[in-house]
Amino acid sequence: MCLKQGQPDEALELHREALKGFIALEDEQGATRTYNNMGYLLRRKNDQKAALEAYAQVETILATSASPDELVGSRISLARAFLDLGEVDRARDHAIKAFESTSETEEAMLHARAQAVLGRFYAKMKDTELALHHYSSAVEALTQGGDVLATVEISILLGEVHEDGGRVEEATEQYRQALVIAEANDLRMQIGELLSKLGGVTPDKQRRMEYLQRALTVFRELGAKSRMRDVQGQVHAAVMNR
Repeated sequence: MCLKQGQPDEALELHREALKGFIALEDEQGATRTYNNMGYLLRRKNDQKAALEAYAQVETILATSASPDELVGSRISLARAFLDLGEVDRARDHAIKAFESTSETEEAMLHARAQAVLGRFYAKMKDTELALHHYSSAVEALTQGGDVLATVEISILLGEVHEDGGRVEEATEQYRQALVIAEANDLRMQIGELLSKLGGVTPDKQRRMEYLQRALTVFRELGAKSRMRDVQGQVHAAVMNR
């Protein structure tokens, strides 16, 4: 709540207080989850060094835990954070461990999340084939499991892999399918993101402008000023016929 209200310092202090309790109780799940949250908050404050220190604490708990498989959710979050920070080798190790540890379990949704992170790793490594494989498998599992938000978000990533590989038609179709799901579930931010994506890949200039104008309207309603500026840049490029 504090973060949503623009109070990251207060949010960090609340997490530090919670962390003391988890450590006193030897609650590894609570501690790793809290350290991951603190890392995210510190990244929002542009304090990468402190964020990495928080994530290192998660690594320490994972390495020393007697039951690391019970902490796989935190491992997945850690791998995602390391990818964001450019810590690719560390991200790979945790993504693979999460994938392997969930392969033989009945936690299909958790395995899908692990596959999504692994797909993102391969996308960063420009291994399109493996990225598409893991993303597609994750989307299929999440769709069957009813996790609509995760399905849409990973569908966006899947579309980006197609786009980066020059498969514009496949990317466009992926974005359109995800947009239908997002609109049916009123996922406003994802609707805006998908409209801006379609505005970037649609070959017809008039249609491209329609998508971008709709994206601008959505982001304006959400108060997402940085995304509005990004889309305005896309509109300018479209007007200049680039």
